[in-house]
Amino acid sequence: MKQFLISFIIYSVAVLTAAKDYNGYKVYDVSPTKEQIPFVMNWEFTAGIDFWSYGRVDQAFRIMVSPEIESNFLNFLNMNEIRYSIGIENVETVLKSDKITKRSLRLANGLPNFNYYWSYPEMEEIFNRLATNYPSLVKLDVIGKSYEDKNIYGVRVSKNEEFGLNPIIFVDAGTHAREWAGIQSAFYFLHQLVENSTIYNDLLDNVDYVFVPVVNPDGYQYSFTEDRLWRKNRRYVNYTCTGIDLNRNYPYMWRYRPGSCQGNNHPGPYALSEPETAALAKYMKSFKTNLRLYLSTHTHGSYVLWPLGFAMDVYIKNHKEHQELGDRYANAIFAATGRNYTVGNSADVLYIASGASDDFAIAYGNANFAYTLELPGGGSKGFDYPQDMIHDLVKETFIGYREFSLFIKERFKRI
Repeated sequence: MKQFLISFIIYSVAVLTAAKDYNGYKVYDVSPTKEQIPFVMNWEFTAGIDFWSYGRVDQAFRIMVSPEIESNFLNFLNMNEIRYSIGIENVETVLKSDKITKRSLRLANGLPNFNYYWSYPEMEEIFNRLATNYPSLVKLDVIGKSYEDKNIYGVRVSKNEEFGLNPIIFVDAGTHAREWAGIQSAFYFLHQLVENSTIYNDLLDNVDYVFVPVVNPDGYQYSFTEDRLWRKNRRYVNYTCTGIDLNRNYPYMWRYRPGSCQGNNHPGPYALSEPETAALAKYMKSFKTNLRLYLSTHTHGSYVLWPLGFAMDVYIKNHKEHQELGDRYANAIFAATGRNYTVGNSADVLYIASGASDDFAIAYGNANFAYTLELPGGGSKGFDYPQDMIHDLVKETFIGYREFSLFIKERFKRI
């Protein structure tokens, strides 16, 4: 025990001293007119600029700006008479609370504690414990290796001995490293189905599930120990930049973006260039004969987004049913908590994104329904949900997940 405590202290100190310092970084809420939006978007791939969320005419962009480029950015806004305000005066201040307490604490009985964010090794412990303790319900797969050779895990959950006879719901999270709340929400959904299977037997009855809670383990662990706001994977590209945006790397309508390497949305040199996306794509396609719903959980913005997202005004054939099901998710959460979600086509509601996983799930995975869920962010308290509020968020998100499950069960009844 003494040796464990010493190791724990050393590791905790290392986390605090190694982490990137965001002192002097600010977040600006920028509200351009429709005509000004393209000019704001020109900053997307500029070093020192980080788009936390994308705006529209009726909703501000949230943009983090480094001290080195702040004066140039403000000159641009002022010269073009673009309205803005300061959303966060000092990013480092709002990150400190999670830095100090982010080491996971385990309950005495070994169950995961959803009041804390966990490291990736701790998540691996959870995967293995579920497979060991619930062998009749859980099957654990290593679906591939990350760029840095970490295991990427898939978890299959079914009451049947033979998996996939029922309609399948495929849930992933952690594509973008810094979106910790999405990962916790996917884990909580998995936890409720497995640990509380008696209570939620109705969700397991005639529905099978696949979970990939951490698509990007390298990036996630790096965000945990080095840079809380890291988004991409950890591929070395060249001496000026590292990382590929995995949610721009899928083959359906993939598009190369020259000059994007230093930005957060670099799509890579070609589709499925990354081991993480290649692993997920292969795993998803293995279930295509009965894949009914794909859910990719992200943060932030409080959106329920349906395909297709690679261009404006290009909708999936059953887009009306997508809208109705998305509304069902949003209405259930609003009734329980008062939280408002915006539901709609991803390109219309948010922005155009080529090579995204939800488009891939429709085009290559044969899914009947696919959504990207953008959970709420931390607002003035930071990019993601604060650690002391995460338990409330995962419980709230589960309300919406439950509605998806009940719909799939009703819509695709086995005869």
